[in-house]
Amino acid sequence: MQTKEQKAAQLVRQGADISVVHDSEFRKLLEHGRPARIADRIAGEPVEWLRQPTTRVFKRVASIKGPLDQEHSVFGRAEQSYLRHILFGGAEHAVCSLCGRRLPVGLLIAAHIKPRSECSRRERLDAENIVFGVCLLGCDALYERGFLGVGKNGQVLISPVQCGGAMKSVFRRFLGRTCKGWRAKTAEYFKWHLTQRFQGSNG
Repeated sequence: MQTKEQKAAQLVRQGADISVVHDSEFRKLLEHGRPARIADRIAGEPVEWLRQPTTRVFKRVASIKGPLDQEHSVFGRAEQSYLRHILFGGAEHAVCSLCGRRLPVGLLIAAHIKPRSECSRRERLDAENIVFGVCLLGCDALYERGFLGVGKNGQVLISPVQCGGAMKSVFRRFLGRTCKGWRAKTAEYFKWHLTQRFQGSNG
């Protein structure tokens, strides 16, 4: 069953210009005449992630070198929103490219295959290929820190450096998996990560 907030999030993804005010804020307006604060998240997602910025805005942000905070900076939110729309469109659920779990898109992120800080302007503008969808339930951190990599045929690789102890159960879900984000146009970006960030043999 779809909640009111989920419906509102869906409408915003589709381009509707609406705002959400939570019950407590609305009561504050009605009972005390104080301004009601508009929610900065809808159904758990930052509002900026739901609204797709224009290509012009994306190109302006892509010209900025170095890393961008994906959630807490104006530029980071704009870039993440644009890239999320490329990956997920108006979908409410999508599959993590690494672990394969189908999850609400609020638990997925448009992650740079090659770190943004290492990308040229041309690569930052390659919106269709520079990112892949990974979950925030561990896959994003494991890939970013080089504990996971993607081989030349798209196979998910596990670092032998961090595969002992409790990490064995974490890595078990990746055994035999193929990365859903790997294809001919993303292969070079994955190769960069494999040779420069992956903690282990480049397979």
